Amino acid sequence: MPAIPFIIVDGYNLILQTTDRRRLAGKGNLARARNSLIGMLARRLSLGEQKRTSIVFDSASQQTTSDTRQPIDHAMTIWFASDYENADAMIIDLLRKTSSPRQTIVISSDHEIQQVARQRRCQIMDSLDWLESLEKRDEIEPKKDEIPGLDPLESARDRILDEDEKNYWLDEFGISPDEEE
Repeated sequence: MPAIPFIIVDGYNLILQTTDRRRLAGKGNLARARNSLIGMLARRLSLGEQKRTSIVFDSASQQTTSDTRQPIDHAMTIWFASDYENADAMIIDLLRKTSSPRQTIVISSDHEIQQVARQRRCQIMDSLDWLESLEKRDEIEPKKDEIPGLDPLESARDRILDEDEKNYWLDEFGISPDEEE
C-alpha cells in the first residue's frame, strides 16, 4: 500500500477557482467560503489524508497572530500567512523547507507556486483538476477509513441503549427513571 502523500493546498486559490468573486465581497462571505472549503475537504479526504494535509490562506485581519498555525476543526492543518507577504510566499517557503518533496502534492493554479514545486520535484495538481479527482474518487470508492453504507452519526443516533447505558444517561441529566416517559 503506497504511503499517503503530504498535501499542501493554496486555500484561496482553490476558493477563487470555484466561486464567483462577487459572492465573496460581502461581510463574512470569505470566512464562510473558507469554512465551507475546509468542511468539504474534511468530508472528501480520509482521516489519514487529512492528517497530512495543510491548507494555507492569506492572513485575515481577525486571524493575524504571531503563530501562523491556527487550530481549526478537522485533522487538517490550517495556516494563515500572517508572518508572510501572502499565502503564496508561505507555500513557497514550506516547499523550500520540506524534507520530502517527492511525497508532497501541491494543489494550486498559481504558476509561481507550481514552478517552485517543479524545481523541488513535488507533484503538482491544478486546483480544479484536484477537486474533480476527489469528486470522481467519491463516486468510485468511499473514504478509506469509513465502513461503506454506515453513517457514524446516524448509526449512533439510532442505536438502542442497553439498560445500564440508559440509566447512566438518565442519572447524568438528573432524570429519575420514573420521569423518563
